[in-house]
Amino acid sequence: MLVNSNILYGIILLCGSALVVFASALFVLSFSPQHIISKCDSASDAQQVDCVYRIVDGYIAKGDISGGFKLFGAAYSRYHSFAGTGCHRHAHRMGDMVYYNLYLSGSKNINDIYFPQDTTACGYGFFHGFIEHLIQDNPNPLFVTEVCTHLTDTLSDRMGNIEIICYHGSGHGFVLHHSETVREDEWGNVLAFAEEPIRACESLPGASDVAIEECRQGVFNIIVDWMSDEEYGFAYNWEDPLKTCRALEAHMQYACYYEMSQKLDTASNLDPRKIMHIASEVADKEAEKVIFATGIAGMVQQTIVEERWKKSILPSCVTLPSPFDEYCIEGLVHGLFEHGPPLREYEFPLYLCSTDLQKFEVLQDVCYKASVKRLERFYDDAKVGTICATIPQQYMGFCKG
Repeated sequence: MLVNSNILYGIILLCGSALVVFASALFVLSFSPQHIISKCDSASDAQQVDCVYRIVDGYIAKGDISGGFKLFGAAYSRYHSFAGTGCHRHAHRMGDMVYYNLYLSGSKNINDIYFPQDTTACGYGFFHGFIEHLIQDNPNPLFVTEVCTHLTDTLSDRMGNIEIICYHGSGHGFVLHHSETVREDEWGNVLAFAEEPIRACESLPGASDVAIEECRQGVFNIIVDWMSDEEYGFAYNWEDPLKTCRALEAHMQYACYYEMSQKLDTASNLDPRKIMHIASEVADKEAEKVIFATGIAGMVQQTIVEERWKKSILPSCVTLPSPFDEYCIEGLVHGLFEHGPPLREYEFPLYLCSTDLQKFEVLQDVCYKASVKRLERFYDDAKVGTICATIPQQYMGFCKG
């Protein structure tokens, strides 16, 4: 039987198209971020993170920040060695790479760099890394204001916290620049490292009080890390963590308390009640709340893998005396957002609110309010609206607030 040539041609064309689609699907599958990262599967835990970054670095060097972050997200979900060793610190390293591989080797014009939404991952660690080096090399308060104003104008519609993140990272830069001039016989002296950078923060033209405070916190963030790592002659006081802060002038104390509290997870041996005891020694009730909640958030970094926070933090939160039970839930939500999976940070907190706190009405209210408050920090309006649509009706008011 003869086959009509037009029909035959159609069959061939259809089969050819199917093969193209099939081949395209195989190509996407074979070169997905998970597949690319999988070559690090055989590395030991100690080498896995470096393996990931060797791959990511190749994408950054080509100017593909978005592609680099897709690999970052794949590594976060694939390897406990990555997710459990400091999500913020790893994102910070991404910022370092972009600064040195793209900004310095390129036009040195921040306008030429596109910052994808992924750069909000892990508490904006990327921007802390990028901006600290930018300001370390350009420690001029006027330059800081220009950069932060530019980033706010261009990114705030989809990155709600970019302004204060910029000023925080600038505090990093001020202290890193100043550290290059501190004499070795002054190492270990907090004021020798902090006073001049703090003055730079407080001289920022046009900066709000909130922005200046974020800059101060950025200064102490670096110093507290030096304490923890025993660099520049510093050592963290594990027996009395807040002693250093209590000795400072009032305008420095809050920033010091906040950053020192980031390490209370280790100082307390992951015990919320010990953090409560440490925070209770401070007379200022607002500082007490911040110290405690920040300490709880820091604990999440060590317990995010396999949701270990459900056994190590949550049971203590719901049994603490008021108001520490509420502070604890706020801190837990904060930590889950800061250390959660990139662009899906909201998932753990909202599950906590809807499921784990069902029997605790007051704490459930606190949980939803704290969670919704943070949505605009990481996502654009469209995504915030989509997430808010999943929240029970009685909590919709928090979305609109």
